[in-house]
Amino acid sequence: MGCAGLRRTTAAALLLAAGMVVAACSSESGELSSLDDVAASGSRPDGQDCDGRDMVIDRDGEAVVLEGECAVVLVRANGVTIDVESAASVVAEGQGIVVTVKNAQSVVLSGRSGRSTIETVGALTVEGNGITADIGSAASIDLSGSGNMLSFDSVPTITVGGNDNSLHTGGADNVRVTGSQNTVVWTDGAVSELSDTGEQNTLTGAR
Repeated sequence: MGCAGLRRTTAAALLLAAGMVVAACSSESGELSSLDDVAASGSRPDGQDCDGRDMVIDRDGEAVVLEGECAVVLVRANGVTIDVESAASVVAEGQGIVVTVKNAQSVVLSGRSGRSTIETVGALTVEGNGITADIGSAASIDLSGSGNMLSFDSVPTITVGGNDNSLHTGGADNVRVTGSQNTVVWTDGAVSELSDTGEQNTLTGAR
């Protein structure tokens, strides 16, 4: 299968605990790229469609609109406002980033005090602190930061390892909490699996 076909079908992001790596199609070589590779060789916004390219935003305060289908979108700057139509992966590293995503297979939110609006995402990872996010639907959320406020229409799989987070969703199937002083609320039906091995967490919903 060619690189373009891979982006359409899987184009998956592989997140590793040490030195996070996103696997995605390189726009030129077709090889898998680490985030540092993307930062070094990705395209800067040029007012044109992504057209399957890796895109890098590395200047503070930029306002960027990315149309078309992107590969990896990497933000390594502060105070950026970015609107992404479609991407294999969106990674936001910095403070005060405002992210709007229509569709992505994976989104990673790091840094501090960001705001995100995401319509549809496969895997959402929140590693930062003080982030506010409104999400339509997600396949999974892995929340390891602290002081974040997230709301979903639905997310089947919820993992909360951080502290002092607030997560509200309509539907959920599996909820696992290992951190402390988190609040998780689900409103549409009972969850099938629930685990709380942390301390002073508040879990509210049918069981």
